[in-house]
Amino acid sequence: MAIPAWLTIISWIFISIGLLSAAAILADIYLLGYREHVKIMEAVWPLTALFAGPIALAAYAAWDGPPHTNGSTPAAAAGCPSRSGPGPQSAPPTRA
Repeated sequence: MAIPAWLTIISWIFISIGLLSAAAILADIYLLGYREHVKIMEAVWPLTALFAGPIALAAYAAWDGPPHTNGSTPAAAAGCPSRSGPGPQSAPPTRA
């Protein structure tokens, strides 16, 4: 039984999307210089993008991508440490 031509075309589209997503993450890490604190993640994110495609790209941008234009990341806004430094710090209460 032969594989239908339409299935081959869809398969190549999904493979291409995965490769482009992995290439975008690799470019962000190695060309733009947003290196990971945990070195294994420099391999994990691109490998995840190979099978998850745009979903992995969105997750990388949300959780581990470069800082936003205002210098904060979603993790920093939540008070978690990130590559852009500590999150916004509230001033301790002052007593009058």
